[in-house]
Amino acid sequence: MSINKIREAGKRAFPKENKPTLRLVRPSSECSTRERALSMLREVEEMQREMNQRLRAVTESDPPDAA
Repeated sequence: MSINKIREAGKRAFPKENKPTLRLVRPSSECSTRERALSMLREVEEMQREMNQRLRAVTESDPPDAA
């Protein structure tokens, strides 16, 4: 089915009565995206630190073979 409406003779495809509805939006004081982003950044940095420590531990405990 097509998303485009077919216009009937003498009628509008999209009637003027269809007005956009207002939606409630949280005030900017309640939006904590900056704080949330910073907390995620800290978590990511901590994960990277842990992974680097693990990688270092593996490379130090696995010396190259003496050929």
